[in-house]
Amino acid sequence: MKQLVFLKLRSNGLINLPKNIFQGLKALNVLDLSGNLLRSLSSNLFLSLKSLKSLSLSNNTLLTLHPSVFEPLPSLTIVSLSGNPFVCTCEMMALVNWLPHSNVTIAGSSEDTSCAFPSTLKGVPLTSLQEEDCQ
Repeated sequence: MKQLVFLKLRSNGLINLPKNIFQGLKALNVLDLSGNLLRSLSSNLFLSLKSLKSLSLSNNTLLTLHPSVFEPLPSLTIVSLSGNPFVCTCEMMALVNWLPHSNVTIAGSSEDTSCAFPSTLKGVPLTSLQEEDCQ
């Protein structure tokens, strides 16, 4: 498993991920967690994935996401977040503010990664959120 470079866990009905599930996967470059039921991710979940370049979190049930989830990933360049029902509150502004200062690009069109709640922000792309939108 130490030489594993691609891990596809798509559409497995995963609700949460155990703390050390990715421990020892130092060569992993691509991780596909799309199409599951993940609601949140702990900030230490990806600690050992120093080689990870691409992470797909599309089509889960993520409500919010903090940049601390991505900070342990120095090689990360692409993240797919489309199809998640993001609640665009002040908590999401941390991610929005972090993105331009990182090497991470959000995959797909900005409309695909947008707010689901509150209703006043429904459909607003995450990358278009402003501090004054913060509720």
